[in-house]
Amino acid sequence: SDAHSSIKAARKAIMPGVAWQRYQLHLQQNAQAYVTKQSKKRVVAADIRAVFNAPSANEAKRQLDLLIDKYQETFA
Repeated sequence: SDAHSSIKAARKAIMPGVAWQRYQLHLQQNAQAYVTKQSKKRVVAADIRAVFNAPSANEAKRQLDLLIDKYQETFA
């Protein structure tokens, strides 16, 4: 969800055991702000989607590690 305080408060009241998570869209938009070359935006977006679309938590972690290794120097 968005980080609106009322949404976060409602989640805590109704589902206290559920962790808060940002929308994938907002995370993707924040990440794209670091991609300065227009020609790289699609490939970076695809790499991020691979993390979101991983079939398991272990595969998501593996994809995230690959993404970090690939871009940490380029977009740091």
